Amino acid sequence: MTNVERARRGISESPCCDLCGGLSNRTASVSDSNDLAWNLLFSSCIWQIWKLRNDRVFANISHDPSIILSRCLSWAKNYANLYHSSHSNATALSSGLGSIGGLFRDYGGSWISGFGRSIGFLDALTVKLWAIHDGLELAWNNGFLNLQVRSECSMAISLIMNPNAAASSHALVRAIANLCRRAWSLEFTWIPRETNRPVDSLAKQVPPDQFDLLMFNQPSCYINGLLYRNVHCSPYCKARTS
Repeated sequence: MTNVERARRGISESPCCDLCGGLSNRTASVSDSNDLAWNLLFSSCIWQIWKLRNDRVFANISHDPSIILSRCLSWAKNYANLYHSSHSNATALSSGLGSIGGLFRDYGGSWISGFGRSIGFLDALTVKLWAIHDGLELAWNNGFLNLQVRSECSMAISLIMNPNAAASSHALVRAIANLCRRAWSLEFTWIPRETNRPVDSLAKQVPPDQFDLLMFNQPSCYINGLLYRNVHCSPYCKARTS
């Protein structure tokens, strides 16, 4: 029920948008200048406009149009990455399905537990953010209140460490920012990809139809060997002493 349709039926006096006063659903420069496919930008804009409308109607919250536009562009770029990004080592090249994995280790580098699950068709950044998110949830539920989070994805860490992470256009970044507000001690650290082989191997062990979180209480012989050689460079999540 757009304003144009409401006006046509006599429900509204004006077919124009009450925010910008316009009738058009696009500005050429928005799509063209950012080299984004119109179908991706349009779907992103529709979603953000719907959320804006709900905030105004149900919560009496108004958003600056420039912020909405920024979110639209950000989500459109994320959609584009689904088709143009390189596969990460957590993505099966044969199917394109992504899976995540993570390890918990104590201060000395010894195995505590591992986890993993399939997450479907997602870009590499979102895969890494899901791994961090699920790892933090598990850490909190297991009482690990002094945690060092290690990831090979510098972009994920940069987004999480941003002072405005709680207002990020990426839903996972906002969710992680909320987790970080809990009463615990967290440290986020980037590690080179080559030191993250135990996690990569763990993620590849997850069946493609395993969408529920799968816990590993004991490491395989192969991963145990990787852990032994990588005792001082443990990936993703490492519990530390006070």
